[in-house]
Amino acid sequence: MATCNFNEKRQRWIIRYYDHNGKRGWETMPKGTSARDARKRKREIEDSIERKTFRRPTQIPLFQEVADKWLASKKANVRHTTLNQYQGHIDNYLKPFFENVKTNEIDLELVERFVTKCIVDIKEEPDPKKKKSPNTVRKIVTTLGSIMKYASHPRRCYALYNPVPYVENLPKRIKKEAEMATLEETKAIMEIMTDTRDKLIVLTAAITGMREGELFGLKWDDIQWKDSQVFVRRTFNHGRFYEPKSEKSKRKIDVPQELLHDLKKWKLACPKGELDLVFPNNLGNPESAGNWLRRAWHPARRRAGIRHITPHSLRHFSGSFLLDQGENMGYVQDHLGHSTIGMTMDIYRHKIKKQNRAAAEKLGKAFFGGNDTIEAQIQPT
Repeated sequence: MATCNFNEKRQRWIIRYYDHNGKRGWETMPKGTSARDARKRKREIEDSIERKTFRRPTQIPLFQEVADKWLASKKANVRHTTLNQYQGHIDNYLKPFFENVKTNEIDLELVERFVTKCIVDIKEEPDPKKKKSPNTVRKIVTTLGSIMKYASHPRRCYALYNPVPYVENLPKRIKKEAEMATLEETKAIMEIMTDTRDKLIVLTAAITGMREGELFGLKWDDIQWKDSQVFVRRTFNHGRFYEPKSEKSKRKIDVPQELLHDLKKWKLACPKGELDLVFPNNLGNPESAGNWLRRAWHPARRRAGIRHITPHSLRHFSGSFLLDQGENMGYVQDHLGHSTIGMTMDIYRHKIKKQNRAAAEKLGKAFFGGNDTIEAQIQPT
């Protein structure tokens, strides 16, 4: 149990306690603290001692210290690009706001003040290049939530709880239509390309819907010739091989015999390397997606007079084309390796609307038949 007494000499409330390890301690409340607030703090101390999550004020680190520890804990398990994104969120937005705040002082009110500041910054930033989107704000808050979850873990107890899930003033997410290449644009770019490998990269991307990193991480052993499938086992990004983004990203993709025929021909001319890659550079080493984008994709796109699109638009073309051919959402999800079917439906929601209209027309025909049938039904007997 803790005691709470007012020190007349110091004009402050002092809370004395024995923590869950039996060590004696005390906490001096700021001058001007009311008796009600002092008793509230006393109950908090008692509750945390009972739960064995109590930390003395001197043991509570500043937010910036916890953020650095959290980031260090992520290095072994996240991609280079994701780590850089986290670092940017912490350095540019979170640390400046929570710089001298201890983690146990970060409550719902403070987090919502931070979100409000971000929203105001969006409206008042005159430079379009520096302006954050509502989606970026949501990502920054998600990073804050991960840090606070780390801080409030029972092994650390740097915070009583994680307030981020209870935030109510987050800006609405802006949904953007996926940028899709058309069949004509894809063919036009391939016709301009003179290098066999570059053409085959575009063709494979458009048919399989594979991400650029998945294409450049593809090995000949990943192609299952008899089953007419390509197995996605890894991705190559920023000079390193990684596991696919999720378990769903580890997938087998059905491919047509015509593509397999072109791949067999390419295998004879493919530069040999220790890694046995399907699309290596001229020395047989992994190809950089950025290098291929600058050297092959954009020059061909510009010469073909095609709008500014990226190879990722071929992935969306693949998913969209399959839906147009009547494939169901579950198949398209597996084809593209989306982690949830909700993600697939969100990207291709415009296709769902078209399918809904077609389904309504089919229902109408099932009940009423053609126009002649309808007229017959309304004729008087």
